[in-house]
Amino acid sequence: MGNYLFGNTGELLESHFGALSDLLDAGTFARIEQLGLPESARCLEIGGGGGSVTSWLADLVGPRGDITATDLDVDRLAPLERDNVTVLRHDVVRDVLPENAYDLVHARLVLIHLPERDAVLRKLVRALRPGGRLLLDEFDCRPLHVLTAPTPEDAELIMRVKDALLTLLEQAGADVTYGARIEKALRDNGLRDVAAVREVDEWQGGEAGCALLAGNVLQTRGRMPLPDPDVDRFVELMGDPAVVLSGYAVCSAWGTR
Repeated sequence: MGNYLFGNTGELLESHFGALSDLLDAGTFARIEQLGLPESARCLEIGGGGGSVTSWLADLVGPRGDITATDLDVDRLAPLERDNVTVLRHDVVRDVLPENAYDLVHARLVLIHLPERDAVLRKLVRALRPGGRLLLDEFDCRPLHVLTAPTPEDAELIMRVKDALLTLLEQAGADVTYGARIEKALRDNGLRDVAAVREVDEWQGGEAGCALLAGNVLQTRGRMPLPDPDVDRFVELMGDPAVVLSGYAVCSAWGTR
């Protein structure tokens, strides 16, 4: 299993989950709604993180449905446990999952971090009931580039820090372009009616995408070969509305067993 870089970082982790929720929830929710879950749907949320998707799913399926939310760290998920929500501390690489059990399996920014992603994906497919849907949301991190910055030197610094962050992720076992391949991965695992979307939006300083980058750099400070003044300037720039980035590609793919 890879070394997840963004866990156990206190207030920075709260900001991390908040930025992800602001950046991704609307798209995730829209795609799940488009899948048309059956009444009393049984759903599995892998890597529930801050809990925003789990909470929304619980409201969507209502009291007759059932949500199981898993993660290695369930401190933020535990308060969501209720009659139709079960929170489970679970290592998706090493621990078993029930097979033929779920109408929906969803994982967001989980497989990108796992060297064992291919084996985990097969496990997620087996967890689906016949007719069940698998939805993956992942990043392709390579498209990010600077559209505007206060100075050319600032633009160069942003790209240098971004490249250092992605290199660190790769060294920890992540595949930073995994989002570009998830549609093919679902097809290769035998799912039918596979479809996908890929969205690249502008990220302005002070908004969720730049806040996510700033938080990620602060979470990994000291592990990248960057002097403190460069890190400080990068974080400052991520809060500056004069900075506009072409952000990570947000890739979603879904299919039916």
